[in-house]
Amino acid sequence: MNLVILYKPYSFFSLLFSYLDSINTSKLILSLLALFLFSCSSSDKELVETNSPLYCEVWEEIEAFANSSEMNKKADWDKKISLIEKLVSNLPKDWEQTGLKYLNIVKARAELLGQYNYVSSQELPNGVLKKFIDKYYSDQKEADKLIDFLKTVC
Repeated sequence: MNLVILYKPYSFFSLLFSYLDSINTSKLILSLLALFLFSCSSSDKELVETNSPLYCEVWEEIEAFANSSEMNKKADWDKKISLIEKLVSNLPKDWEQTGLKYLNIVKARAELLGQYNYVSSQELPNGVLKKFIDKYYSDQKEADKLIDFLKTVC
């Protein structure tokens, strides 16, 4: 094929269309179909999972556990504490101290609720709950920033 370069703006497209005319239409359709199927072969969820940092995977475990558990026995709290320890050990350096505060609050909450046979926090006597909230208020605000970060990034 002789290639002639024309100096008209439409010359590239003219060459492209003349090349496409020379291709067998069925081969073109099969090629486009194969390209389409290849590009659709992996779902977005798979892409997110392979690109998520480990702390996001742990955060998803924590959320799944929180949604599936009543948190009304020691084993539930031990599991949650274990997951948060795993989270803290995988957080970016900038978030480690905040992660430790979050872990300490959860441990303190588990200890407090254990004294009352793991009732929900709403069932605690008002004075007890207020004292706990007052004691951990500033740390909870820091932990809330970590939780917002995890919900945003993960």
